Amino acid sequence: MKALKQIVLLLIVCPVLFIFSYPLLWLVTACFKSNREIYKPLILFPKEWNTSYFAELFSGKVIDFWGFMTNSLLTTTLQSLIAVFLSASVAYIFVFKEFKFKRIIFILAVSLILIPKQIMIFPLRELIFKMNLNDSLWAIILPGALSGIGILFFIQVYRSLPRDYVDFAKVEGASDTKIFLTTLPLILSPLLCCFMIHFILAWQQHLMPLLLLNDNQLLPVAMSSLLTSSLSYPLAVLMCAALMCILPSIVLFLFTYKNFRSTLSEQVI
Repeated sequence: MKALKQIVLLLIVCPVLFIFSYPLLWLVTACFKSNREIYKPLILFPKEWNTSYFAELFSGKVIDFWGFMTNSLLTTTLQSLIAVFLSASVAYIFVFKEFKFKRIIFILAVSLILIPKQIMIFPLRELIFKMNLNDSLWAIILPGALSGIGILFFIQVYRSLPRDYVDFAKVEGASDTKIFLTTLPLILSPLLCCFMIHFILAWQQHLMPLLLLNDNQLLPVAMSSLLTSSLSYPLAVLMCAALMCILPSIVLFLFTYKNFRSTLSEQVI
């Protein structure tokens, strides 16, 4: 009976899995297709597997691929690292320290979630210009370096952490900075989980780079310029760029999946 249930479950799951994974499979195979085959989306595999489109993309003839990829990885990684560190440090202060206006500041942190970034885009743009950071990668890194969701997430994480660790460290005379740095290995899985989520969200941003950068410097934004020039180059080059654009998020998810899964199970429990 149990084996029959598993067979029925597989018969249901496999078609659903194929339907949802078909666009990604089509994107991978489209990297080797001619223009005529790409315009036929129901044809999954090409007649001939042409690998020259990747070489054309990597050569830099179409776009400065390696420059855009380096800028995107650098910007997204730095923003995610700063956001995780600031979110964890702010959450530590909220949980283990008492100070005036604590509730008001907490409400302000929550407001970072409730207020869409699109509403603050023009005041933020003016501030960036006054700081002379426009057309700089720091104009993309700094606005996303503080996450309201990250603060709330780490507040829950630190509340589940035994307070005896912090009290014992205070008895031994450790400073708050040292105590905070000591707690980081204890919450390694939530740190990696938050880093992965913030990385994926930051990697996909388009509005801020379009407004604050004069030229296309990030790979997701450079995809738009490649799309406008699709008549001059094979569409397969565009598909190769799209595949490389989603590859960092997939690789990061695969590396942090165990930590992500354990963190979700701990928070649910």
